[in-house]
Amino acid sequence: MHELYLVKKDRQLVITEIVGNISWKSSIDALAVQLDFEVAFNDARFFPANPIELGDMVVLMNNGKVVFQGFVVDENRNGRGGRDYTCFDAAFYLNESKTTVQFVKTPAAAAIERIVKEFEIPIGGIDVKGVPVTKIYNNRTPADIIRDIISHALLLTGQTYRMEVREGRFYVLNQQDFIIYPTFKLADNVRSYPIGESISDPKRKRSIQGMRNSVQVTSEDKIVYTIKESATVKKYGLLQESINVDKQDVESGRHKQIANVLLGKLNRIDDMLSFEVLGSDELRSGRLLYVEEETTGTNDLYLITAASHTIKSGIHKTKLDLEPKP
Repeated sequence: MHELYLVKKDRQLVITEIVGNISWKSSIDALAVQLDFEVAFNDARFFPANPIELGDMVVLMNNGKVVFQGFVVDENRNGRGGRDYTCFDAAFYLNESKTTVQFVKTPAAAAIERIVKEFEIPIGGIDVKGVPVTKIYNNRTPADIIRDIISHALLLTGQTYRMEVREGRFYVLNQQDFIIYPTFKLADNVRSYPIGESISDPKRKRSIQGMRNSVQVTSEDKIVYTIKESATVKKYGLLQESINVDKQDVESGRHKQIANVLLGKLNRIDDMLSFEVLGSDELRSGRLLYVEEETTGTNDLYLITAASHTIKSGIHKTKLDLEPKP
């Protein structure tokens, strides 16, 4: 059972009974997880006082496990009716702040740790190895800087990394660490079923608009390398990406590796899948989920790009947007 807690400096309150619908969502394009809920309100003399204030910590629990931990950021008052609240986890501060920082041959993990610690967010784990960062970031959000660092790591190592805040701690982990096998239960006294058995309203769109089957590398205003995948060029026509690299990358030969990694990521058909399932707290953007669905002809490992949860009248449902594993 989901329960919502309000945590203040001097006390902790269970506010589940005064809260109406609860929803939360995550997206790989927005680092922070957002939770929304509504509270009944009445100015009658004996109606319970609303204890919620901006900046308060809110924790959503389910059977002893933390589903969401964050802070009240917005309050909307609707006349004499209910009040709506929007909360974000600690990644909110990385999205909304700006900073200037310089790195000189700094290991990626140390660079990321330095940024996150500036905003006093505890670190749960940063698993980016062997990638030096030499760059000045001027007036950028910490979230954008971290995205740039892990994008740089992808081009140098071929490894895809995901960042998130979980139970108040910041993580950057290898994508392969995020495979999940969620289940659901129709009642407490029955067995669990794989989440795929509750799929409804599936939709799938395939497109070559985002495909790039050639990568052109430039450095100091010159083309230094071009790589193509001839089979898809012949089938779909030439779709080219261009990337600029430093002189040092050319001298070391890394520019060819960068081009090969980028081509491997871009030379594919866009495959966008969406559906609704009975809710599972494990479903979150950045997770890898195996999907087998006959209507759309889907049978593969997919990346969750967005997850939207709702709890209404005690029923938990989740809408998912997915794409093939990177």
